[in-house]
Amino acid sequence: MPLEIPEKIQTIMDKYPDMNEAPLYSAKGLNVYIDLIKAKYSSVDIQALLEQACMKMEEIKDPGHWFNQKQINAFMDYLIRQTGNPDIGREAGRFVCAPESLGILRSYYRAFGSPKHAFEKLTQLAADVSLSADYQAMIHSNNRIEIIVKPYPGVTEEKFQCDNRKGYFEGIFQLFDLSLPKIEHDHCMFDDQKKYEQCRYFVSWEPMTSEKYKTVHNYTLLITFFIMFITAFLVSFSSLMQLAGLLVVTHLGFRLYISHLENQELRPIITNQSNIESSAYKELIEQIDKTYQSYDMLRKISINISKPHQLNETLQEVINVLKGRYDRCTILLANTDKSKLIYRVGFGYTKKQLNLWQKTGWFHVLDSSQGTFIRTYRENRSFLINDIKNVINNFSIRSIEFAKKMGVKSLISCPIYYQNQPFGVLAVDNYIDQRELIQSDINLMMGIAHQIGIYIQYNRVAIKERQAAMADMAQQAIHNIRSPASSIDVDLKTITEFCQLDTNAIEIIEDIKRQNSRILELSNNYLRYLKPIEQRKEKFQINQFIQEISSHMSDKQIILTLDPSNPFIDADPNDFKWIFEELIENTKKYAKFPVKIGTKLLVADDFYVNLEINEHKQIIQISFQDNGEKISSGISNEIFEPFYSVDKQHSGLGLSTIKKKIEDHGGNIYLSNQNNSGNCFIIQLPTI
Repeated sequence: MPLEIPEKIQTIMDKYPDMNEAPLYSAKGLNVYIDLIKAKYSSVDIQALLEQACMKMEEIKDPGHWFNQKQINAFMDYLIRQTGNPDIGREAGRFVCAPESLGILRSYYRAFGSPKHAFEKLTQLAADVSLSADYQAMIHSNNRIEIIVKPYPGVTEEKFQCDNRKGYFEGIFQLFDLSLPKIEHDHCMFDDQKKYEQCRYFVSWEPMTSEKYKTVHNYTLLITFFIMFITAFLVSFSSLMQLAGLLVVTHLGFRLYISHLENQELRPIITNQSNIESSAYKELIEQIDKTYQSYDMLRKISINISKPHQLNETLQEVINVLKGRYDRCTILLANTDKSKLIYRVGFGYTKKQLNLWQKTGWFHVLDSSQGTFIRTYRENRSFLINDIKNVINNFSIRSIEFAKKMGVKSLISCPIYYQNQPFGVLAVDNYIDQRELIQSDINLMMGIAHQIGIYIQYNRVAIKERQAAMADMAQQAIHNIRSPASSIDVDLKTITEFCQLDTNAIEIIEDIKRQNSRILELSNNYLRYLKPIEQRKEKFQINQFIQEISSHMSDKQIILTLDPSNPFIDADPNDFKWIFEELIENTKKYAKFPVKIGTKLLVADDFYVNLEINEHKQIIQISFQDNGEKISSGISNEIFEPFYSVDKQHSGLGLSTIKKKIEDHGGNIYLSNQNNSGNCFIIQLPTI
């Protein structure tokens, strides 16, 4: 049977020709190894281990970070050499479910209540940690399961990963205080002689005592019915009733004992269930909150950058968005000859510290200093430092004194640049908040620093180039936001289906789902808003195009009044199909049907329009008239601004996206409320 490639994996395969360099392994799995080393192999230098694998501790601690096969191989090669334990992969697999393990994976497995239920959902659990292979689990009986693992094309796994899987399987049973299962591994990819393309495992185990007794009880019940049937022909009715009463009491007593035994076996699981669910809820809520905060920051920064302010004023508004997430923030920009980094704006500093920034807050770029800000600017790379004592020896004497006066403990420093042209440094630090900075903080700051760089460049380039660059950056940032949001959906579904939830917990989960869905909706709308016009323009007749769209929306009341000349336009039909459908759907949201659509041919110099067309060239005017409540003339321009929404229930990107796409085609759209009732949106486009 051919291996079915999920869409997510196919996307990765298309992006990475060499799958060994693709991000396939979650930091959640690597964090288990770190916990194991701290618990049992304290002699191993964790920092040296991470350096060998080109990893960072902040990446390990970030559950949203993923590593590639080459990094995993280097990590394990060094770890095996340092510990002298070639089976440490299997040991780490068991450690996932050990009491010493602090990872969320232990909570996930325990939440299933039994090994059988955990194995039934192995495919979902595996995808949360590894994207390297396809996992299939088949239940053969209550205590026997078959598992097939087949790597995706291009992925080259190593033997320690096979051993690690066996350890996972064994660890699940240790989690439920059961004896280790029997693992039959008849097909192995690492069998040098047979060279199988997949690994197959048969996992069998001794059932719990209560399950054995249930089986005995079921059989004795059948035997009892048979005995009663035979006895009915041999003894009197009164004797039969006495015997029946005795057997019923015996069976009830046996059943009560089985229930008591089952309760004793499940009591530890039930006792820990509430704590596990509480921990899972808390982590999911924190992740959703961080995701939403990141999206909200991006939205606010985009609005601030679009405003016509002076540079310092705009930069201050941009970094003010970070208040509440970090204690302090500052922006340093290079001077004209790029010899110094100079303080421009910041927040979170005392009056004394602010005076220090303004008086002495500059750094020589051209000297030999290895200070963080200088290296950030010079090397165009980000730095995360959770303990400045570890790197302060690389600073100049002046920088050391400056850091001490500022009370710096930890910081993130990101380059502000555009197309490899450096402009300065964006830095944040926590000196009150004890939260440790992680890789996701760097990702967020890099996105914001890139936005700032684009804004600075915007003041030097044409408007069209600025918009294209902004769209490219913002799309990358939104994709990073959508990834954890999508992962949250999977986690919520797993918790809902397989955790024992009370009414209050279900309400919380449903609320989380609604908020997460809104994040995804806002992200999709934002991507559509920033998407540049694709070079797929076609020549088509506008009247025929409108008629086709109207026929496809037959459930709507649409009245057409079309210009008989039926002019041609040169445009992207996909864009305009979405534009026309969106304007019609707006009538459903905010007004009432019918909607009247009309076209009219005009001469450009006879009618004022903001179009880049030659004099006397004809334009086509398309009107969408409804009979709903009139929009106030005072907000007729604001409704086309990004994120403006009349009822605050929608993203506010619909009309702004329409306006942007029409302008990309050299056209214009505006609201005309000259009629007594309703609203009329007018689109004007050049004809060919």
